[in-house]
Amino acid sequence: MRMRRTFIIGALVLFVVLAAGGLWLLRGNERNRQFDAGLMALKEDRGQDGVRTLEPLARAGDRQAAGILGEVYALGTIAGVPKNDELAVRWLRAAGPHGRKPRPGEDPAADAEYWIGRGYAEGDGPYHKDRVESRKWLERAAKGGSREAAEMLNQQQK
Repeated sequence: MRMRRTFIIGALVLFVVLAAGGLWLLRGNERNRQFDAGLMALKEDRGQDGVRTLEPLARAGDRQAAGILGEVYALGTIAGVPKNDELAVRWLRAAGPHGRKPRPGEDPAADAEYWIGRGYAEGDGPYHKDRVESRKWLERAAKGGSREAAEMLNQQQK
């Protein structure tokens, strides 16, 4: 009798653990589906659909979705999404620096602002060469604590 009760309790605990794990996997798969759908919309020149799909993920704390939204708004040329520096900085801040914690006193958006400024400086990737845009983003990054941006601005002035 005692052995049977222990077995039933063990089986119930196992069931709860497996059910919770299954829900966690389903939630992760849903995030991936939504994220992929947002990226696909951006690639297919359906910018507003992509933003609408990625925004809920970013609002829920998905740093990768927030970073993509930040770049979309910084570029302002992706599938009809208008350029909006204020939204770009807001989402870049939510994304934080890539692969590390912000340095003490550093704005979480400074890392991404540096890369955007560098992209405009070099005409790299989706960025067209634009000295004014480059300087604007590099100055923001330097003001936010990016040493790399400050160094690049110094190099540009020489």
